Amino acid sequence: GHLQDMIRLQRQTLGVYRDFSNISHRMVLGMTSSHTERHAIMLSLDRLWWKLRRDLDRYLSVAEEEIDSYSSATQAMSDYQGCSTDYRSLLSAYKKTMATTDKAHHELKLTWQGASDIMGELAATIVDGEAFSVLMAEQGCNSDLARQTLHQARLAAGGMRMLHHRFAVSGMPDPDTSILEESAVRIRDSFSSASAMFCKSEEGNH
Repeated sequence: GHLQDMIRLQRQTLGVYRDFSNISHRMVLGMTSSHTERHAIMLSLDRLWWKLRRDLDRYLSVAEEEIDSYSSATQAMSDYQGCSTDYRSLLSAYKKTMATTDKAHHELKLTWQGASDIMGELAATIVDGEAFSVLMAEQGCNSDLARQTLHQARLAAGGMRMLHHRFAVSGMPDPDTSILEESAVRIRDSFSSASAMFCKSEEGNH
């Protein structure tokens, strides 16, 4: 029925987010550096990305528990209607689902707040630390690390959009997205400014 389809769709969606999380994990592992200034920036970013990933993974586990409990409750209702279980078992499944849902909603709010703060820190580290300029000064305007850093920031924003989507799916009020939006703009503008400066100077040297 409709509820089973909804549960199946939510499972598939969470599977996509799990894959996304694994991609970001491999990205961070691949970002090694040795130059002192660059190394300091990458270490700071690395610490924030791991923190964000841990928060997202913890929430995904809770969300999966929530979907499992919905699935069990749906099965319990079906069994009750088919007279293969009693009302007490149905009530027990319902109470468990409500408790799991409350836990998931609480975890979602906490994760959103924490992830928003991390996005703000990411933007501050990248922009105030002039990360793109440092990387392009060393590697040129097509710096692999600068592009990887931008891509990683986009993956982080993608994780935030996943959380935002979960608010809608859970029927919860829309969270405050101002930090996410401001951080994304600051990071994008910083990359554009660094590119404009270093790519232009490289063209002038030819």
